[in-house]
Amino acid sequence: MKKILPVVILLFISSVCFSQLTTSDGLLYYYDILNWTQVPGTGSIDISDAPNSIVFTSGDSGDADSTYIEIKAPAPGVVTFEWAYTTSDGAQYDFPFYIIDGVITPFNSYDTGGASSQSGTETFTVEAAQMFGFGAYTSDGLFGSCTINTFSFLLPSVPIGITTILSVFGLSGIAILLRRRKKRI
Repeated sequence: MKKILPVVILLFISSVCFSQLTTSDGLLYYYDILNWTQVPGTGSIDISDAPNSIVFTSGDSGDADSTYIEIKAPAPGVVTFEWAYTTSDGAQYDFPFYIIDGVITPFNSYDTGGASSQSGTETFTVEAAQMFGFGAYTSDGLFGSCTINTFSFLLPSVPIGITTILSVFGLSGIAILLRRRKKRI
């Protein structure tokens, strides 16, 4: 019984650590597509291949409109992803953007006077707790929409929760106690 108790305690603490890493609010699943807020506007968002890619199609209903997804940044960091864009309208009328706390900014790597097909890599920084996202904007909602495929995402790290840190310290303490006890025997 005395030999089994430390093993049971170790397994219990390990399961607590693992559960902290696998919940929807934990390290592994924070950026799961279902945790993002989707704002389709009059366009559409195709998440069927997420997390590999997310495809945005801007609206074409006669109104200026935004179609995007967003999430709260868990920590400060850099957001980077690749994108491919096409439109049958002019590049200046329908374009890709990122959004931080409600402020829309066209992709830095996008040319509003450029071709109807473009691609590039977008990078921007966010602070902890800022809402950020990306998507498609139409300024006229006429003469065709644009389609933006986003992929190869690098997003800010998710801080490890205090419970996980305390669990690791607990495991370390148990290991030290077991080692000392073994030396005495």
